[in-house]
Amino acid sequence: MGYNTPIRIDRGVGLRDSQRPGSHFKQDLEGGRHGKILGNDSGRIRATFVERGGDCDFTAYNDVCYSSTSGHPALQPNVTTYNIGSGSPGPAGGLLLDKSTGTSTGVTVTLTQSGSVVWQPDPVTGAATAMRDRRTKCLRSATTASLMGTVYYGSTGWWVDVSFTGLNPAATYEFVTTANRNDATYTDRLTKYTISGADAYTNASSTGTTIGSGGVSTTLCTGYNTVNGYVARWTGINPGADGSFTVRAEAGSSQYKAYAFDAFKLVEVPPRLSGSPRWTQPKCSRPAPP
Repeated sequence: MGYNTPIRIDRGVGLRDSQRPGSHFKQDLEGGRHGKILGNDSGRIRATFVERGGDCDFTAYNDVCYSSTSGHPALQPNVTTYNIGSGSPGPAGGLLLDKSTGTSTGVTVTLTQSGSVVWQPDPVTGAATAMRDRRTKCLRSATTASLMGTVYYGSTGWWVDVSFTGLNPAATYEFVTTANRNDATYTDRLTKYTISGADAYTNASSTGTTIGSGGVSTTLCTGYNTVNGYVARWTGINPGADGSFTVRAEAGSSQYKAYAFDAFKLVEVPPRLSGSPRWTQPKCSRPAPP
């Protein structure tokens, strides 16, 4: 069922007889969607569903460097492992899964690169980052995304893009990523992450990173990120009418040796309808119906 598609539902599934056309509801209906009442006739209620209810419509994780044969801890269910670089097993893209349910999000991620970057799953060359940024509750569990291994530099001018398509233009998104080579002598190896193709966004990266003008980019040390656990993060991402945006990783200084994406997280935040009740709940949890 597409967004803003009128359907008819029985009152017995949670809507009250008193709800009138023009009012809003937010119930565990049709997959937990919320929407706007269009009519209340013939014993049935006609409604437009806009988006699934809750503060997060889906949360998806992808571990770019995961290998089941390289000493990584087992991933939790529903974490995808799309990957890129010389030596990578593939595929370099596909549909993301909702971490909570395992269902397809309808969002496709595609990884592309230039400069012959290298996929390296060896835990010795990338350790689970501390993830001490209290504002970013993602990628921190070694069984959600292992954060072991890395995608490392190719030739001068290399880059890796993570592109999302099939996004809901009416929703906003959060994107978080990081990388770590785990070598205390590599503090000059910086990665610059840049967002493009979005109509709006807010840079909410870790304190201690370097934020570019307008929040378009975040630069952090990926040569040794083990202690800091810095992440590049954007919230309130508006994908625009075409439902897409891209984040690029590239060297963040004249030192071309740096690292791309170890893992990333994408969260969809549904639009809040005017007049719909706000529930009190932990951020990014999937709530029970009221």
